[in-house]
Amino acid sequence: MPALDSSRNPQTSAAAPEIGGWRVRLYFLSRNPHVLFWTAVVILVLGVFIGRRMEPGHDADDFDAPSAAMAGGFSADDDDDDDDDGRERVNLNAELKKTRPEFTRVIDALHWQETDDENAATTVLKKLEASRLPQDEILIAAAYWASITSKLDEPGADLLVLAYQAHPLPRTNELAGDLYAASGREALALEHYQKELLVHPDSQGTVRKLVDFYWEKEDFAKLGELQANPAYASGFTPNQTLEIAAKAHDWKGTLGPLWTLQKKAFENKVPVFLTAVAGLLWLILAWQMVQIPGLLSFRTIAPLVAIVLGAASTFPVLFLDIVQRELWDLKHTGMFLNDCVFLIAGVGVREEFCKWFAFLPLFPVLMMRRSRLEVVIFAGCVGLGFAIEENVSYFTMSSNPATAFGRFLTANFFHFAATGLIGVAFYDSVLDWRKKWWKFPFTFVVVALAHGFYDAFIGVPRYVFIAIGLSCFMLLSLAFFREVSRERGPATDQLFPGATLIVGLSLLVATVIVCAARQSGVDFALAAVASSGVFLSLFIYMFFILFRDGLVEDEEIPEVKFNIG
Repeated sequence: MPALDSSRNPQTSAAAPEIGGWRVRLYFLSRNPHVLFWTAVVILVLGVFIGRRMEPGHDADDFDAPSAAMAGGFSADDDDDDDDDGRERVNLNAELKKTRPEFTRVIDALHWQETDDENAATTVLKKLEASRLPQDEILIAAAYWASITSKLDEPGADLLVLAYQAHPLPRTNELAGDLYAASGREALALEHYQKELLVHPDSQGTVRKLVDFYWEKEDFAKLGELQANPAYASGFTPNQTLEIAAKAHDWKGTLGPLWTLQKKAFENKVPVFLTAVAGLLWLILAWQMVQIPGLLSFRTIAPLVAIVLGAASTFPVLFLDIVQRELWDLKHTGMFLNDCVFLIAGVGVREEFCKWFAFLPLFPVLMMRRSRLEVVIFAGCVGLGFAIEENVSYFTMSSNPATAFGRFLTANFFHFAATGLIGVAFYDSVLDWRKKWWKFPFTFVVVALAHGFYDAFIGVPRYVFIAIGLSCFMLLSLAFFREVSRERGPATDQLFPGATLIVGLSLLVATVIVCAARQSGVDFALAAVASSGVFLSLFIYMFFILFRDGLVEDEEIPEVKFNIG
């Protein structure tokens, strides 16, 4: 039979319209490795450029307004003008020129004045006398200044005369106590603080110092007595209130300060902004992996609910941390073996348990829908919500800024994958209890161990331990990706999820560079990002190996044969 000639068959020609349009171009561009590579390079270079212009000491006046606005937004918590005891550096001349100088700020300013030059010391006294301070305050400030310049490490005669009057002026005994405390004479300092409060019970500064005095002594019994007195209650920070309640095993009393501390963590704009960017990236990928059918569908809304549940699970985790520390002595000590026990038996178990428990409200609905894909993704979103909340708190408490910034690149997916695996294992055990009852407890133990080993080893400066921590992360990721790829439908994604991952991670890394550079410079920012570079490289490679076109594993395409009769 002669070959068919489409040019001689107008019907065949008309039935083959030209394929084109932006959707087709997007499909192929999102799968083009050259486009993805250079897009990532441009985003990262732009991040370094913006970070260089925003680092401390750089003149940003000639830079564009958005970058300057970001710089201003992230500078609220920067404070380099305090000394070791928290005393603010105040300009004495500027304060004394005010119509109504603040006495507390004047006292702080005296602390910074030159004391070795006799002429300078006399000049300060003249400035105090010429100021608009009330006469009583001028008298106290002058006596305090005379004590400082005497170099005797104790209150001078003028200040002690004021302190031992029948009705001493406010702050005189407090300042005398400060000088005794600075010289290590704690008994005399305590005597003057108590006398100040006896005469002036509304002296909140003295309350604060008296509380700090017993706090340094770790005298929790005395602190409990003071806290029970309404006059002293305002002198306790939320952290001190929490610690006192924990030492007394007053678990109910820990809830209020614990909640206050969690809210306070969100006052720092840097981690809130970073965690929002990281959370949005993984939320978009979750939507893609679960193959949402439309904007208003169960698969669109459920991940948002799961994230809220996950964020709420951080509160019981912190509560259990306090209980385990006080009852079982599970705490971070700086000793490697002890910390391994703490991170594996403490951190790993309690965090995975609380995330699983937060997933349970969604479970009845997922059981009715019978979709393993929804289970693994929505359980993962509970872990994502936990990571979002935890990253903000960790940033506030961390003593290692580089590690704190690096967490935004890895912690979100780690918790996403861990909770997703535990959630789908629980689903399988419940669905087929007789045959798979073991799957949930086995998976929970393995994931909790991987979590603990990762936390314990990844920060140890030894390549063997780092490799173990890295292996835990990669194996957990591999298991999660396999679960998702196995459950995904055959539909091909218009926008390749790999493109979302590459562009999203590039934007996240660039954002981390900008924020870290704003606080500590570009060199610090690049070092913080580089510490997670190996993780990200292997993670992206594994993503592309398992998540191919359409996020299903490649199958051999059968040969098509036409039989034309």
